[in-house]
Amino acid sequence: MTEDSQSGRAKERAAAKARRITRTAFRQSSFDLLASGYSLEQIAEARKVSVRTIQREIDSVIAARRLDAPERYVHLQVARLTKALRLADAFRARVIDATTESFVFELTGASNKIEQFVALMLPLGLVEVSRTGIVAIARGPEGMQSAP
Repeated sequence: MTEDSQSGRAKERAAAKARRITRTAFRQSSFDLLASGYSLEQIAEARKVSVRTIQREIDSVIAARRLDAPERYVHLQVARLTKALRLADAFRARVIDATTESFVFELTGASNKIEQFVALMLPLGLVEVSRTGIVAIARGPEGMQSAP
C-alpha cells in the first residue's frame, strides 16, 4: 500500500466523521427547539426540510437515548405548558382548571382577541374551544328586569 492510498482513506474517514457530527448536532438542536416550545412545522420551515424529516430526526435522538427519553418528554411537556401559561397571562385569560397535562382557560373580550389567542394556542396542542357569544349583564342594584 502506498502512502497516497492511506491518506485517501484517512480523508474519507475524517469526512464521514464530520458528517456524523453534523447530523448529530442537527438532530440534537431540532430536539432542543421542539423542547423549548417550537412546533414541528416552525422548525421544518426554518431549516427548509419537511416536517417528516424533523420528526424522524427527533425520534432518532430519543431512540439513541432511551434511558433519557422520559426526562426529555417531561421537559417537553413542561415547556409547552409554560408557554401556554405565558400566552394566557398576556391575553389576561383566567385559569379555570389545571392539571399536570392540561389547562382550561376563560377568556373574555373582542372576537379578534379570542381568535388570536386560539391561533397561538393551536401549535401548543389546543384541543377544544367553547364560545358563548355575546352576553350582556346589567350593572347596578336593579339588574335586568323583565318587561311588565
